[in-house]
Parts: sequence; structure tokens; C-alpha cells
Amino acid sequence: MRFALLLLVLGAVTLSANAFNLDCYNCTSCSETFDRNKSRVFSGCNACAKYKYTGTGTVDRFCASYCNPGIDRYGNEVYCCSTDLCNFGERLGSLFWLLLLPAAAVAAISSRL
Repeated sequence: MRFALLLLVLGAVTLSANAFNLDCYNCTSCSETFDRNKSRVFSGCNACAKYKYTGTGTVDRFCASYCNPGIDRYGNEVYCCSTDLCNFGERLGSLFWLLLLPAAAVAAISSRL
């Protein structure tokens, strides 16, 4: 049990340390199809984001201090992710929670032993 808890704490500390030092692509009014040559990279981000304007189909990719994924009040799509240079794709998901799942599984299994 203590080992599982230690793994969970170490994983959370590692992820949180990396979460505030992300590199993210940055471009304004760019195409949905990603072109690395037309984007800059910003460092020291808390999250990476992609904002897709529904009416025009253009996209903004940027470094965010906070990101709330979903549809904004104007119907535009907001995508968030939390790994280096992750805001290039058409759809982004927050990988942070996927990384915590194995640690949670180990903790649950260990507590039953």
C-alpha cells in the first residue's frame, strides 16, 4: 500500500512539474491543417490550446495559463492538451488524465492485497 501511494505521489509531482513548463505551438488565423513552418513555439506554458472558429474555419494555436475544453458561448471549439507541442492536431485531448490512470490502477490493486 505504501509503495503504491509513493508511486502515485511521485507520478503526480513529476506531471505537475512538467505541466508548468510546456512548449506549445503558436499561430493566429492559421489553417486546420498544421504547418510547422508557419508556427512559432512558446515555452513555459501551463497548457497548450487550439481555438477553432466555427464561422471561418480558421484556427488559433497558443500557450495558455488555463484551458477549459469544449464549446464557447459563440459556438467555437476549444481544445486543450498538456504535453509538449501537443496542439498541432485536428482534435486534442487532455492526456494528463490518461497518464494518471495507471497510477490509480496500481493504487487500487495494491490496496486489495
